[in-house]
Amino acid sequence: MKHCFATLHSGGRRDTPESIYWEAILGQAWVYAEGPSGWLVLDGPSGTGKTRLAAAIANRRIDLGYPALFVSVPDLLDHLRSTFAPSASISYDELFEQVRDSEFLVLDDLGEQAATPWANEKLFQLLNHRFHAELATIITLSRPLETVDERLQSRLSGPSSKVLRFRANRDAALEAAGVFSGGTLQKMTFDRFDTTGLDARPDQQETLRSALEQTQAFAQAPSGWLVLAGRIGSGKTHLAASIGYYVQVHGVASPLFIVVPDFLDHLRATFAPSNPTTYDAAFEAARSATLLILDDLGAHSATAWAEEKLFQLLNHRYNAELPTVITTSLDRDQLSLLSPAIASRMGDPRISTVCILHAPDYRTGANDDYESPAHTKPSYKSRGQR
Repeated sequence: MKHCFATLHSGGRRDTPESIYWEAILGQAWVYAEGPSGWLVLDGPSGTGKTRLAAAIANRRIDLGYPALFVSVPDLLDHLRSTFAPSASISYDELFEQVRDSEFLVLDDLGEQAATPWANEKLFQLLNHRFHAELATIITLSRPLETVDERLQSRLSGPSSKVLRFRANRDAALEAAGVFSGGTLQKMTFDRFDTTGLDARPDQQETLRSALEQTQAFAQAPSGWLVLAGRIGSGKTHLAASIGYYVQVHGVASPLFIVVPDFLDHLRATFAPSNPTTYDAAFEAARSATLLILDDLGAHSATAWAEEKLFQLLNHRYNAELPTVITTSLDRDQLSLLSPAIASRMGDPRISTVCILHAPDYRTGANDDYESPAHTKPSYKSRGQR
């Protein structure tokens, strides 16, 4: 079946988060198909529709009377290798130049190829030429953009590239670990957050209003880390989920929502011989997520293995300055339950903003004293303002 925009519309209700998200992707793709400028990079897990959308754009260009070349990266490299055979009907130079200088090129499944030095060199030559020649190019990725070869990544994320992030499938392996995918969390939106709390004092209501403003600002332009701290039931998870919901629906980023104890259990389960998900795949999904939301940090069993995995995860995101949201119920006295290295990164004002929610438990009204885990002024600033 020919892939075209008419076959890609979600159908059914148009007011669901899934439909809104997909229609936003289609809208941006349609604009590009009508007048391609620069590069379009489609990033997301397998099976999310990247190839179908890329093919629809290419077919739209052809319908408008323009040439378009669609090729998968592994096939392209195989074709290039085959030109060295004595019986080859086309030379290497002819084939490479045909692809390199194509007026409109779709490279499908970048990252699926065997990452040999030769393959990386050919792909860099191809993309580097098209980058400098400003030739319209669509690239679909089979792995997260952040894990692609650094030289290729520098071209894919350049100023002339637009990256569309595709959300993981409902049946993604990490969904069992609490990936942001609907259910109760999908009901946790900014407009449903009650800033009056449950019998909250005026000063406590003010912290809820401030937290709402900070999380909304973060959701509009995720940058650095945002730590939401407060007693159990103060609304931290609701606000963290609201950030995930917002960026998902508006296509700002592809959020990964993880409940820390569940995630650690999921990592342990990958060591079972019958588990279809490898440890590396599960850990890398969290490590390189465009927006990671870690819920209930500190609620896990603080074993040496758990602390090591959490440090590896957070240290990578800290050094790479990847947008991260963390919720914790640990107060100042309990912070020692975390490793000093993790606590230090969470409280680093150069990258992390700590937002304190002083409010009663929404469920029970419990209103015992809560000691903030850090003396951080509760005001969100983008990294550019720091």
